This record gives sequence, structure tokens and C-alpha cells, in this order.
Amino acid sequence: SDAGADGGVDGGDADTDAEAFTLFTPAHGEHFYRLAPVLFSGYTPGPLEVFADGEWLLGSAPAAGEFSFSYAFNGTGARPITFVVGGDPALSITLNIDENLGNVCLDPGHPSSDGDKLFEAIINRKVGFYLEDLLRAAGWDVLLTTDDIDEETIFADGFDNEGAEEQAMLVVSSLGSRTDACNAWPADYFISLHHNAVTDTAVNYTLTIYGEDTAYDPWFADAPDWAALTTDRLYEVMDVTGYQTWGDRSALGYGLYVLQNTDAIGILTEGSFYSNPEEYDLLNTDNSYLAGEAEAIFAAFDEFTAG
Repeated sequence: SDAGADGGVDGGDADTDAEAFTLFTPAHGEHFYRLAPVLFSGYTPGPLEVFADGEWLLGSAPAAGEFSFSYAFNGTGARPITFVVGGDPALSITLNIDENLGNVCLDPGHPSSDGDKLFEAIINRKVGFYLEDLLRAAGWDVLLTTDDIDEETIFADGFDNEGAEEQAMLVVSSLGSRTDACNAWPADYFISLHHNAVTDTAVNYTLTIYGEDTAYDPWFADAPDWAALTTDRLYEVMDVTGYQTWGDRSALGYGLYVLQNTDAIGILTEGSFYSNPEEYDLLNTDNSYLAGEAEAIFAAFDEFTAG
């Protein structure tokens, strides 16, 4: 029998007293798929093989129940995956699997027009490029809200994170143009990447913010959980002395534009305070530190979306 992407099965001699064979939902790493339980009279579960584009994929399964397999995303969109279940009689199920897990809009904050924010703008973009690579490798489509500086330039030997304007002239990118791009795509998730600064140079903590409505309720019920998870993961890797998670209106008294005007569930990260001298040096000189920040944000996102 053949099953479409919705997991329905055509044909087959169903019998409610027969064995059920069930595949499970998509997750990350190994990829699971779910079919509604399919019952076949006279069916005895046996060995299972999986084919994609005619090629056999490594897989394993118990006599019935959970089955997992791994394969590389190739960016081609939907592809047919055929499950051939040995037994008496043999069962063949074909699904069209969409390799794109969803759309993630990444918003590395600040253009050079913000004056002393140029250093932060460059750091935000570096973290954004690292995070983009992680998301794409996991099967997500990614939209960056700004392309004012390319990845090759920003990671070139000798590039100065302090951002002399002759090295990185970042163009104006309004908040409205960023949220409009995400909404038009449309994005399923929104992540705005920032770093913080205050006059007290001793301050250095990691912070994640989610959007709230005028009643101080989150726009998305799950956003506080995602934000808190992100804060936890960032605190594990950043050289900071504390951590906080905020709703924007509750903490600030006003809503942050990008969290108020993006249709998708979103968070805004403030990885650390570059106004702290020791933190500034790490952000300015250690790209592996920035990569670790991106990995923490990704780990939280991966855990949140898998749950």
C-alpha cells in the first residue's frame, strides 16, 4: 500500500484484531515519522528496510512499533521515502517527506547608523552566520534580515571586530523592514540577536526577552519557555555572572518593536555585555566564543522545537 505525506494508507485488508505497525513523528538528529496505526489481517511483522531515491538507508526496527533512521538533508525539498516491511505478506509504504523543517528568521541587530553600536552590529552578524549554518545543517530554511556585510568579509583574516568603517560600512536597515521581511516570507520562528551595554562596566549577564501584549501576557504561550531555555543554555557557555529572562512590557514598560510586529513566535537574545572590558576582549578576539554562543542558542531552539 502507499501512504501520502499525511500518513493515510490506501488499500490493504484491515483487521482490528491484527498487529499494528506505527512510525513516529519528526525529531532532530535521527528522523522519525508517524503513521496512524495500520492494521493488516494476516500480517506478521518482520525485517524493515528504507529506500530514498532508490538508495537503501541504514535503519532498524523492532518487530513492531518505533523505527528510526538517519540520512543527510540535501536541500532539494520533498523526496519519496519508501518503507519496505518484511513479513507475510510484505508491506511497502511510500511517503513524500519534506526535508524543510520550517522557516527561521534571524535578525542580527543594529546597522552602523547606530553610531557606537557598530561593534555590536558586527558581533551580532558573526553569531548570526554561525547560527545560520547550524540551522541549515539541521534542515531549517533561514532568512537573515540584513545582508549588509557578507560572511567571507566578516571572517577574513585581519578583520577588526571593532569595525573601522572602511572595513564594514553597514547600511541602514529599519526595524520595520526587518519584521516585514520575516512576515512576508513567512517565518515560523524569529530570533533577534543582540549584545548589551550599560555605563556600569562591572555588569555582565545573559538575557533573553519574549514579547508581551498590553495585558502583560505573552503573545505566544510557549515563548517564555523558549526564552528561559535559551537563557539557560547561554549561561552555560558565556563568561557572565548571571542570567535573566524577561517579558518585554513587564520588564521595560514598553514592547520591543521586533517582538511586537513579527507574526511568528520569537525571542530576542542579549548574549552578554560588551561594556564589560573582559567580555569585550572575548567578543573582539575569540570567534570560537561567538560560535559557542550560536551553538547555545541553537541547542535551546532544537530542544524547544523537538518538544
